[in-house]
Amino acid sequence: MGHVVQRGERFYAVVYDGIDPFTGKERRSWHAAGSDRADADAMVERLDEERRLLRDTEPSSRGLTFAMFLINWWLPAKKLELRATTFFRYEWMVDHYVTARVGGILLRRLRADHLEQLYTELLELPGRNGTGLSPKTVHNVHVMLRSALRMAVRRKLLSVNVADAAVAPKYRASMPPMRSWTVDQLVTFLDAVETKRMYPAYRVSAMTGMRRGEVLGLRWSAIDFAKKRLVVENTVQLLHGTIIEQPPKTRSSRRSVDLDDDTLEILAQWRASLEERGTEWVRPTDWVFPGGRDKPFNPDLYSQIFDRLVARLELPKIRLHDLRHTHASLLIKDGEPVKVVSERLGHANPAFTMTTYQHVMPGMGANAARRFAKLVSPSPRHPNRPRLPEAGRRTR
Repeated sequence: MGHVVQRGERFYAVVYDGIDPFTGKERRSWHAAGSDRADADAMVERLDEERRLLRDTEPSSRGLTFAMFLINWWLPAKKLELRATTFFRYEWMVDHYVTARVGGILLRRLRADHLEQLYTELLELPGRNGTGLSPKTVHNVHVMLRSALRMAVRRKLLSVNVADAAVAPKYRASMPPMRSWTVDQLVTFLDAVETKRMYPAYRVSAMTGMRRGEVLGLRWSAIDFAKKRLVVENTVQLLHGTIIEQPPKTRSSRRSVDLDDDTLEILAQWRASLEERGTEWVRPTDWVFPGGRDKPFNPDLYSQIFDRLVARLELPKIRLHDLRHTHASLLIKDGEPVKVVSERLGHANPAFTMTTYQHVMPGMGANAARRFAKLVSPSPRHPNRPRLPEAGRRTR
C-alpha cells in the first residue's frame, strides 16, 4: 500500500514496487504530488489501483521464460509502434535465432554470459555461404534484445538490463559502392530496353530517381496527367516471399515528383496497352506496374531483369538503385539546385544530398576558386589596385 510523505511544504506519494530480486529489499517509488494533501492522497489511491491492475493482468515473473516474455509481451507491444517490415524482421530473429538457444531460460535468471554465448553460436551458424552469420546480423540481434530487456526493466520484471553488460560483435558499417552512368550511357540503356515489357517502369526509375519500392508501389490514382506529376504515397517490399505494402518510411519520402512530357506519354501508352489486353488492372486503385491481379510487380524480379538487361549491353555494371544515383548526380552536375534534387529524391534535407553526392562533382571546387580569384583580381575598372610586393624586394 502507498502512503503520503510531507517534506517541507511539498507532499509525495510513496508506493510499494515489490521486492528487488537481487538485494531482497523492498522497492518504493516516490512521486511528487504538489502542495495539497488531498491531491497527494488521490495520487496514492490512483497509483495503488494501477499496480493492483498490473498484478491482476500480467503473469508472475517467477515462471516467465525469456521466450515467453519476447513472444507474449515484447513483440505484441512493438507491433503497435513499428512498421510492418521492421516488426517482421524482429519476429523472424526471435523465432530463428533466439528462442531455440536461450528462450528456455527464466527471464529473472538471464545473464550477460547467456547472451554472449548466443552471439558466439550465431557467428558460427551456417549462413548463406556456410560461413556463419555476419557480425552485423549478430549485432542487430543484440540491439533487438537490448531493446526488449529495456522494456522488462520498465515493467519491473528485471532490475537491470543484462544486455548492457553483454559484449556484442563489432562491425564496420560499409555502404555498397555508389556508381552512376553518364548521360550517354543512360540514353543507351533506355534506347536498348525501349521494346521490353517493363520499359515504362525503368523509364520512371531513371527519370525521377524514385526508389524501387516507390516505383512498383505506384497506383494510377497517384499520377496526375493534367498537372504532370505523381505522388509517392506508398511503397512495396518483398519479405521472405511476401510482398508488403506500406506508407513511405519518412515524412519527406512522401512527396510530389514532376514528370517530363515524354515519360507521361509513355505512361499513357502503357495504360492503353493494358486496356487493349483486356485486363481490369487500369482502375484508379490498381497498380501501375502489376504483377498479376491485385498485386504489384515482384521487387526482386524487377532488379533481376534490370541486371540481365545491363549484362547484355556494353555499359558499366550498376545496380538498379544506382539509377537513383545517376538521376541525382546528373542533375547536380548540370547545375540544378541541390534543394530541388533533394526534394525529388525525398531526402530529409539538402545537406544529406550534398554530403551523399559531393564526390560526383569533380572540378566544382576548382571552379569556385577561380571565380573568387576573378572577383578580387585587378580589373579594367581598378587598374591601379595595389599588388603584393615581389619576393626579395624591399618596400619603404
